[in-house]
Amino acid sequence: MGVSIEYHDNIDEATMKGIESEFSLDLAENHRISATLTYMEATNDETGDRLERSPHWLGSIAYTYDQSFDRFRFWTTLRGRGQDDIYIGEYSVDEPREVSGFFVWDLSLGLDIGTHVSLFANGTNLFDSDYREFTYTRYQPGRVFLIGCEFKI
Repeated sequence: MGVSIEYHDNIDEATMKGIESEFSLDLAENHRISATLTYMEATNDETGDRLERSPHWLGSIAYTYDQSFDRFRFWTTLRGRGQDDIYIGEYSVDEPREVSGFFVWDLSLGLDIGTHVSLFANGTNLFDSDYREFTYTRYQPGRVFLIGCEFKI
C-alpha cells in the first residue's frame, strides 16, 4: 500500500495538487487484487480559480491472475477504471456543461515465452463502443482491441 502527494506547476499558469493511494493484496499464490484512488485539484495561478477541466476523483480496481510454468508465464488482468463527473467550459460554448462520470472495464492477457518474447492481447472499454470527446484534451475512447508481440533483448 502506498500514498503519494504531487504538486505540479504548468509554466507559471496553473498549479495541480493531488493525492493518490495504491493498494495491493495477494489473495493466494497466483491471485492479486489492486486498487488506486486519486484526488486532484488544479487552479489558475493568476486568478486562483479552480480549473473546471480537471476531474476530482479517479480510481481503478483490478484482479490479476499470474501463473508460471517451465519456460512460460501466463497472466491476465481484469481492471475497472473511472472518474467522477466534471464541469467544463469549451472555447466555442458560452455556457459551461457537465460531463458525466464514467466507469469502464479493461481486460489484458499475456504469455511470456522464455525471457525474450511476450505475446499480449488487450481490450479496453469492453462494454461501450461509443467514443466520447468532452474537451479538447480529455476523451474516453470506445471499445479498443490490441494484439501484439514484444521482443526483449
